[in-house]
Amino acid sequence: MIVELDEQAGEFAQRWRLEQIVLRHSDFVGFPITITSSAQETKDSDLQDRVINRQTPLWRQQPSGVDQETYDEFYKHLTQDLDPPLLASHMVVDIPVDIRSVLYVPARRQRSALDPRADYGLRLYARGVLIQPNNKDLLPDYLRFVEGIVESEDLPLNVSRETVQRNPAARRIQRALLGKLVRDLKDLAQSEPAKYAQFWSEFGAFIKEGVATDAATKHDLLPLLRFHSSKTADDEWVSLAEYVERAGEDQPDIYYLLGEDLETIARSPHLDYFRAHDAEVLMLIDPIDSFLVAALSEYEDKALRNIDDASLELPETEAQKEQETEDEGDVLTVPDDQFGPLVARLMTTLGQRVTQVRESRVLREHPCRLVTPEGQPGREMLYVYKLLNQEYEIPAKILEINRRHALIRNLAQMVAQRASDPVIEATIEQMYENQLLIEGLHPNPSAMVPRLQRLMEAATQPPPPPQPPTTQDGS
Repeated sequence: MIVELDEQAGEFAQRWRLEQIVLRHSDFVGFPITITSSAQETKDSDLQDRVINRQTPLWRQQPSGVDQETYDEFYKHLTQDLDPPLLASHMVVDIPVDIRSVLYVPARRQRSALDPRADYGLRLYARGVLIQPNNKDLLPDYLRFVEGIVESEDLPLNVSRETVQRNPAARRIQRALLGKLVRDLKDLAQSEPAKYAQFWSEFGAFIKEGVATDAATKHDLLPLLRFHSSKTADDEWVSLAEYVERAGEDQPDIYYLLGEDLETIARSPHLDYFRAHDAEVLMLIDPIDSFLVAALSEYEDKALRNIDDASLELPETEAQKEQETEDEGDVLTVPDDQFGPLVARLMTTLGQRVTQVRESRVLREHPCRLVTPEGQPGREMLYVYKLLNQEYEIPAKILEINRRHALIRNLAQMVAQRASDPVIEATIEQMYENQLLIEGLHPNPSAMVPRLQRLMEAATQPPPPPQPPTTQDGS
């Protein structure tokens, strides 16, 4: 067949342009494509006819015959990424649908500046011909970081995005690719924990997105989840299965706490009880975590519970109760005759910002904490609003106070002896806003500066000079 081109399409008769077209669309068809150079282009007759396509693609080979170096080299050719991938997932099956694929998990979310692709998606081939360079329908959107190639004899050459979405074979390919990739990630977590930790640091938020948004595959993704916890170092992770195993049967719930960063969560007063009782708490600091816990209510028959929930029932052994009773006998506390007036003053000062002020059963090291009343939206929804840059109003909370803490004892004494002292109001306001700051919910932290300055002025005020001694005659 001879194709004649008009003058405006003359570039398509150039050898470089023809090679570019073949390499892009027909590099892996099952027969050789040759190009003939003209006499002006070469003086070597042996080079006049040259095969320019590779014909035997990697994804059509059996996985058992491909070594890691070959996978890495092909990945670099495919993506122009200078680093080898963390994972290569290779599948060759004929039943129930024809699939030849190699999928890659990159080493980093942000890759080489030489990466020529401005868009994501898999390269989709049908019968050796590239029909879609950025297919977004063969993997769920939360796996958009995955690179790779998929080929199937069961897809038509004239496939469009709408065709892929409606094609029964395409839906089977979707399920097969997702299942294979999830299994390979689970194997990576078990066989190479350090490499999986690197994967989670880079792409964990995407897996959480899948749990939060894809109800059909949520349970398949749960073994992939990893979290920071109160019992791990900052660079370590714990799975839900490991957490449940450590918790044992006596602990009814999986405890978690939301925050902006690990350092802030580590200072949270909500952790007092759990540190005292050696109970593990998951520390959730990703923006997506609010959506995750909203979608994931339980795991292995253990409910996920935010530890700032006022209705949270915390187990305690008799031995622990006896030890705490002995400890309390050695610690100063706010006397009953001062505690009632203190609670009343706190309620008056904070007004509608709190629904109740009460003694805390869990605080050890901190003076107070804010907990969410039963039936009110928890911090999860507030973080969602914050993530979406939507205005939100901090709901009224329960203020729990630690009557053994020095700050609370001093404040109670001031209320009893110097009720009109302006330092009382400033201290109460600062206590409340400190808790908002710790929880990452303070709408305007800089507004605290004038009050902090007043408190520092009061703290640094010199004592009154001593009065001179009086004589017996009163002079």
